[in-house]
Amino acid sequence: MLSAFLGNNMTNYNVILSVPPNPYFTPLVVPKQDVNEVLWLGAIFDPVRKHYYIPHNLPNRNLLFKWVARGRSQKNALKINLLPTTVKPAALRWYLETDDWKALSREVRAAKGDRCEFCGGAGRDQPSQCSEVYTIDDQSKIVTLSELVSVCRACYICLHIDQADGRGIWHAQVNHLAYVNNISREMANQQAQDAIFEWNMRSECEWALDLDHLAEYGLQDRVKKTGLIL
Repeated sequence: MLSAFLGNNMTNYNVILSVPPNPYFTPLVVPKQDVNEVLWLGAIFDPVRKHYYIPHNLPNRNLLFKWVARGRSQKNALKINLLPTTVKPAALRWYLETDDWKALSREVRAAKGDRCEFCGGAGRDQPSQCSEVYTIDDQSKIVTLSELVSVCRACYICLHIDQADGRGIWHAQVNHLAYVNNISREMANQQAQDAIFEWNMRSECEWALDLDHLAEYGLQDRVKKTGLIL
C-alpha cells in the first residue's frame, strides 16, 4: 500500500520493516496530506505499527516537531497499575450490566478518538479498549477507581504487567513501556519488577473498593454491590 502511494520514489524515503520499541524514536501524528512532506524531511515509517517516527540522529529534526504526537506528560505517563488479587472480581466490567459496560467502553474510547492515549496506536492492528486506573491507599486499604482510559493492547498489558510474564512476553512489554515513556529499558524493567513486588505484598491484604468515579458517567446507581464496595 505504501509502495503504491510513493510510486517510483520509494528509495528516496526512509521506510523500514519495523521500528522496535525504542526511546530514541519520537512518534509522529501525520495527516494523509502531509505524508509525502514528512517522509521527505527524514521521518521513518513503520508499516507494522502504522506509525511515523523521527530517528534520534536526524539532522534538522526540529522541522518535524509540528507533527510530534502530543502524548501525556511524564506526570501522567503510562504507569503500571496492578489491582491486588484480593479485590474480586478484578475487572470493572463485572460490576456493571453488560450493556452498561459496553456503552461506557464506547464512550471512553470515542472521547479519545478510538486511539490509545498513551502511545497513539489506532486502527485494525491496534484497536483501543477501555481500561481502569486505580489509586491504591496502603493506609486505609481502599482501592479507588480514579480514571478510565483508552488503550491499545500493548499498553493495556503494560498497565497489567503481571499478565506479561505468564504469556512469555515480558521483554516485549518492558520494551514497549520504555518506548512509550521515553525511558531506558533498564529503568522500565526495574519499574516492572518493583510493581510486581508491591503487588504481591498488597495481595496479602483485604481491600475495600471505591467506584464513585462512575458518577461522572451516570452509573453510580447501577453498580452491582458486593461486600467489598464502599
